[in-house]
Amino acid sequence: MAECGTHAFLAAEVDAYSVGEKTLAGRLSPRLNPDELLTADRNFYSFTAWGAAAGTGAALLWRAPTQSCTYTSVLIEPTIRGARREQILQAARSLVSRSA
Repeated sequence: MAECGTHAFLAAEVDAYSVGEKTLAGRLSPRLNPDELLTADRNFYSFTAWGAAAGTGAALLWRAPTQSCTYTSVLIEPTIRGARREQILQAARSLVSRSA
């Protein structure tokens, strides 16, 4: 695990060549703190790994595999209402349908 701002290494796991990176990453999960954010690429996504990391209280931001059921969130300034809000939502929906 590395801290992004200072690039400081916070924890590491080393093992034989035959030990996979998901296994090594799983060993790091218990070292997470509640005030940390764990970002992970889609290769690390699994229900078990998510549950283990979530149990630490850390915030999680993971990319999910394309074939999994995911959703898109749209954040809209609360003062934007009515027709303009609907235009923004429709534009987001069209982007999602084109990428599917």
